Amino acid sequence: MLETMRKGAQTWVAKFLLVLLIISFGVWGASSALFSSNSDVVVQVGNKSVSSNEYRLAYQRQINSLSNQFGRRLTGKKPG
Repeated sequence: MLETMRKGAQTWVAKFLLVLLIISFGVWGASSALFSSNSDVVVQVGNKSVSSNEYRLAYQRQINSLSNQFGRRLTGKKPG
């Protein structure tokens, strides 16, 4: 089975499909970089967007709330 896959991968059809896949990802990445107007936006759902600063503040508020709940200072870092 692997031998058949190896032989199939060497055909011009397989090479054409791989090139087509690479080009499509290149166009997709370039178009998102060119047409993205808000570089500070972390997430956008519909017409509501959240900036990186809003996200950072919400994250910090949540950490502080959990710290108060558990009675000890929590950090966002993994142990170890």
